[in-house]
Amino acid sequence: PRPSSGAPSGGGTRTARCSAARGRGVEKTRHELREEGRVIDVDLFEGPLTGLRIVEVEFPSNEDCERFSPLPRFGREITDDSRYSNYNLA
Repeated sequence: PRPSSGAPSGGGTRTARCSAARGRGVEKTRHELREEGRVIDVDLFEGPLTGLRIVEVEFPSNEDCERFSPLPRFGREITDDSRYSNYNLA
């Protein structure tokens, strides 16, 4: 994991089409949750990527990031796996 530079948006759900590559994009719905004082974004992908779910946790500091133990339901760590970048998913 690594600290997020994004600021919490206040909760909720939003749908987005991310244009990551020429004429291509990814469609996903983002659900923002709060658990244990952290903002947790859960992206549910649509279209050809239906079934893919990615969880992103925001951290206020490197120290908080290092102390974090992911919940078992989060699955495996993909932070440094370039196959899961929006560009490559598109």
